[in-house]
Amino acid sequence: MTTLKAFNYPDPGAFLERVRHGLEQHEATNSLMLGILFHATREPRAAAQGIINVAVEDGEAWRLAAIMMPTRPLLLSAATHPSDHAIEALAAHLQEMEAPVTAVVAPVSLARAFAEAWSQRIGCNFEVRFQQRIHRLTEVRVPVNHSGLLRIATDRDIELVAQWFLEFDIEALNEHDADRARERAIERVSGGVVYLWDDGEPRAMAMRVRTTTHTASIGGVYTPPQWRGNGHATAAVAQLSRQLLHQGYAMCVLYTDLANPVSNSIYRRIGYEPVMDSDHIVFHSRSDSAG
Repeated sequence: MTTLKAFNYPDPGAFLERVRHGLEQHEATNSLMLGILFHATREPRAAAQGIINVAVEDGEAWRLAAIMMPTRPLLLSAATHPSDHAIEALAAHLQEMEAPVTAVVAPVSLARAFAEAWSQRIGCNFEVRFQQRIHRLTEVRVPVNHSGLLRIATDRDIELVAQWFLEFDIEALNEHDADRARERAIERVSGGVVYLWDDGEPRAMAMRVRTTTHTASIGGVYTPPQWRGNGHATAAVAQLSRQLLHQGYAMCVLYTDLANPVSNSIYRRIGYEPVMDSDHIVFHSRSDSAG
């Protein structure tokens, strides 16, 4: 049996160089990991923010890649179908590092295999919090003739964007942190990545959340309850997708919650096609679960 060993890469740039070719073989499914790594290599501060980068390697090839930003889920990608030995090697290495793994996001079978290994090793329980689907689009299939227009959010929109971020977090993630929502609004609006569908006033929001070599990801799609059912978010996503393709990206990618069949059907009409399902699994101490 070939020896598998896990290696830590403190430098995100070195880690990206190690795993990039394999990740880009399936760029849509790996867009989240690639996008984070590209951002980390562009931002000098990122390397000092406690990002964990681990590769499980077999001689010259890597088998599993894992990254985790502080307070965020562990992200996993496999170059090939991962063996139990590779998953165990990763779990053992993360335990040795005392990595604070509280959740994992990965393709369904990989997420659940890691969750089993981690829970047995650490002595915790786990549950699937979200079941997600990754979609990709290479051509917008519907005309955008909806009333209104897509525009980039400006400084005068920060308070509105902060409120919509907070409402999105409460509704989708059950998180309520108004200060953090406002910090994100300032950061994202100043970065020019927040877009509003404006029809006399802002009616819906979408964001360009990550970019890789050939892919742009869309996220943060939100319509306040009073404006829902009027096609504003559909128009925003369709127009933003078209703009990103015109900028030279080969495809657009987005995640959907499988518990929301409406958004899944809307994106299919625009031209998004399912690529892969993933699970977001969270870990709980057994005492918490018992309580």
